[in-house]
Amino acid sequence: MSIIRRACLDVHATGRLGDLDPTMLEYTFNGAIIYFQVAPPTLSRLLDSPDWNALERDFTAAIHGVLRRCIGER
Repeated sequence: MSIIRRACLDVHATGRLGDLDPTMLEYTFNGAIIYFQVAPPTLSRLLDSPDWNALERDFTAAIHGVLRRCIGER
């Protein structure tokens, strides 16, 4: 089981997701991650950021931040 799947199921078990389907949350995260991996040129232009390393750091921080907030960590 993936880390993202486990996190989504764990958050769902706490009731913090309300009616949100944990599988849909997992698909959303995975879709964002896959898109981010295959679309660097497009993302660099869309976000006006030629520094790919900074873009990757910011993306990773955003995903981790959302997951931490979902499980109640700061």
